[in-house]
Amino acid sequence: MDRRQLIAGLASASTLGLAACAKTPPVEVPLDGPPTSANDIVQIATSIEQFSTFMILVEAAELESAMKAEGPFTVFMPSEAAFAKIEPTVLTELLLPQNKAKLVALVSYHILPRRISGAELRSRAGGLTTVQGTTVRVDGIVDPMTVNGAAITQLDINARNGVIHRIDTLLVPRKDPLPAGLVPNASSGKPPVSSENIGA
Repeated sequence: MDRRQLIAGLASASTLGLAACAKTPPVEVPLDGPPTSANDIVQIATSIEQFSTFMILVEAAELESAMKAEGPFTVFMPSEAAFAKIEPTVLTELLLPQNKAKLVALVSYHILPRRISGAELRSRAGGLTTVQGTTVRVDGIVDPMTVNGAAITQLDINARNGVIHRIDTLLVPRKDPLPAGLVPNASSGKPPVSSENIGA
């Protein structure tokens, strides 16, 4: 199967998944995280159904290998509830081969090039630079904690190369152009870095 066929398959699968999660809202779990795992971020995320659609984007952006690197990374990972807020056609457009650069920028905007635990987030209120090159704003003073206004619904899903914090809304940078239907929620406005820099 060539890459074009894979992208088409991913788009079809994600559309079906989004339709399903729109009908049945996922059950949110308490703000608890499992102990540090011997598995990497990709292995852990692909084993959790709540992260299925985001991992489709990671695969289509060809960032799986980079996210399996030593890191450490912090990933603000959108749940299926986050994608239920987006029209499936928007995601399908984002998965088209000609939108690869936009997809890489979108995915890498959810990743920080360092490990930041839930305890550290609770003491923060301000901007953090992402792998994409622009900033997200974390507010650890409010309850629930937020990043760019998205609620952090689960903290400290630990991996050997970083940590995942689950969020309820997709983070969208202000850097244009993005597919219609994806509304930016914060950015410093700096140009995105290349996908190769994710493992730096």
